[in-house]
Amino acid sequence: QLIHGAMANLRTAFEQNDIGTVDKLTTNASYKILSDPFIRTYLQDLLRNIRLQVLQNTIRPYRCVRLQFLATELNVESEEVISLLVQLILDEKIAAKIDGTAGFLHVDASSKEEAMRFASLKKWVDSFERIHTGLLGKLNQMNPPPV
Repeated sequence: QLIHGAMANLRTAFEQNDIGTVDKLTTNASYKILSDPFIRTYLQDLLRNIRLQVLQNTIRPYRCVRLQFLATELNVESEEVISLLVQLILDEKIAAKIDGTAGFLHVDASSKEEAMRFASLKKWVDSFERIHTGLLGKLNQMNPPPV
């Protein structure tokens, strides 16, 4: 019965990207999650997927972030953070550069997401300019300037 409750909590934590709860549930021997051979087989993949999602969400507001900060947030070693970041970069989920000597991640401001947002804003501004020009033309037709 205890393992079923722990498994439900593990699923909830996974869905909420709550890495702290996942770590607690998987390392606490009283829950016996690791006694399940199926879970034990896929646990590392599960943890890696959660860490990738949490890492991606964590770096989103930053342009430059310390690797040690990310390691602390994920409760893993710096080497694991670098491995996760490399995967995110290669999968093109983030546009960033890892400065291993200084210990920073530099996130490119020109990510695909931002480029799409700016392209949408440009279309919006262009539409307003066309409306503005059209309205000015109609106003000039209604009230021609004095000669």
